[in-house]
Amino acid sequence: MPQKVALITGSGKQRIGWHVAHALGLIGYHLCIHYRTSALEAKQSAELLNNAGIEATIFQADLALESDVERMFHEIKAKFGRLDVLVNCASIWERKDILELSSNDVTRHFEANVLATFLPSRLAGLMMIAQSEGGNIITIGDWAQDRPYLGYSAYFATKGAIPTLTRSLAVELGSRNPKVRVNCILPGPVMLPLDLPLQERQEAINATLVRSEGSPKDLLICPCKNAKKLSTPLSCVLKVPQKIFHERYYFLFKVNLLRESNCLWMVVEPYGQMGDSLFHPEFSI
Repeated sequence: MPQKVALITGSGKQRIGWHVAHALGLIGYHLCIHYRTSALEAKQSAELLNNAGIEATIFQADLALESDVERMFHEIKAKFGRLDVLVNCASIWERKDILELSSNDVTRHFEANVLATFLPSRLAGLMMIAQSEGGNIITIGDWAQDRPYLGYSAYFATKGAIPTLTRSLAVELGSRNPKVRVNCILPGPVMLPLDLPLQERQEAINATLVRSEGSPKDLLICPCKNAKKLSTPLSCVLKVPQKIFHERYYFLFKVNLLRESNCLWMVVEPYGQMGDSLFHPEFSI
């Protein structure tokens, strides 16, 4: 069986994309490390992975330019002949008061957050449709799209489009090959910018259910001994005790589980709260 291949956009620098790539590399994927302008950091990241025994190759593209994206996918197909996973991590997050926001600011965010997700996902989907095994496409939104912070109108307007784009891609690609799956993750605060003012950082953290900043590990796929028992895809409701809120309550989460080898992609969204709840018979926390 040929080695599986994963493309992770925005993984040249050691931020979320790099951590996602590292996790996929640990379970045997050959990594396509993408960068736009950070050539030196991408080369260093690939060398770091290669030195750890993980196969990684760097690819350059401006994801808002269709010709660049087409060239990158042509290079990936020429080198590997397949693509099994695409994780869209490339994005921008810039603060600007709405009274000072220009159309150029909105356009830049649209290109970096929406177009740079759509173009790679479409071409990855076309490759995966032609594969009998299909493939997995992961998009990254933002949980705060429903509770936006002040000063990030351009960011949230564009990140808020990602869940809808995900559903559309899932329908379009899945109708052509049911084994092509598209899922969206809506993380909370993870690796906030170092130059973010302390007050804004704390406000973002306080707005989360658990009152803490997340880490890249919160977004990564994790081995699960019960993975072989689960159908793909699967929706279930899990019971998660949250004593930091109330000792007798459980918070319910709707979880979409996507099995890949012996690992799971998990897409979690709040489902409700009650005193009694149900476990899925094959999965528990």
